Amino acid sequence: MKKLIACAACLAILSACSETSDDAAQESAETVQPVSDFTFEEHLGAWDVVYPDETTAVTTNRPDGTFTTQMADGTVSEGTWSMQDDGSSCWMPTGEDEPRCYTIGAADENGTRALTMPDGQIAYVTPVQEEDAAAE
Repeated sequence: MKKLIACAACLAILSACSETSDDAAQESAETVQPVSDFTFEEHLGAWDVVYPDETTAVTTNRPDGTFTTQMADGTVSEGTWSMQDDGSSCWMPTGEDEPRCYTIGAADENGTRALTMPDGQIAYVTPVQEEDAAAE
């Protein structure tokens, strides 16, 4: 009988722990906010990009929803870009079937933002300063 009571007590404790964990997980999920509320207008202009493999480029986002990316090796791609309702941004290079979407992180003191890809890889973008653009 003592074993039965001990087992029942253990099950009650485990059940209580499980409910607490579920409640905490649900509360945490409800309070998680998007990383950024970065707007379309804030995304305009030229950006220095460092991709996860450390290749670099300059991407220019225009108000009409088009972009041009020039890689460090001189390769140029163009296409369209947009901001999504969930706060992510997506680029659709001409000739590709799937957009490249990123979750946008908050800016640091230099204006650099982390763009997290669906697979977890991170690219970094920094706005090109006007004096940098004038020198090019």
